[in-house]
Amino acid sequence: MTVEHAGRTVDVDVTPEGAAVPAGMLDDVAGADARARQAIRADLDAVVRDYLDFDGADDLPQAPEPFLAALHLVRIGLHPDEPDAVAVFDYTLGRDLTDHLVAVTFDGHGTVTGVAVES
Repeated sequence: MTVEHAGRTVDVDVTPEGAAVPAGMLDDVAGADARARQAIRADLDAVVRDYLDFDGADDLPQAPEPFLAALHLVRIGLHPDEPDAVAVFDYTLGRDLTDHLVAVTFDGHGTVTGVAVES
């Protein structure tokens, strides 16, 4: 499944496979994206450092604000059975640049519960 957001197609995966997407779960992708970006911004220096430590690519934005501006949503993972991690929004600077992601986790109330850099 996919959704359109900010002029891009975003993949949506549901776990367990075949589970129904709870009603309203994808109704406010823009609002969730804004909350995710606020959470990333709150710890932006550490997120940039961790991302660059994982990747080390010189062609990635090094300064916090250009880094945040370059991030775009590429995947939404939905986990209806996980109350503390109902949704995970994955951001990248570009799949052609790196395999690393900034993953923002949401609980069932739409509150951000974590920000992590993952490969």
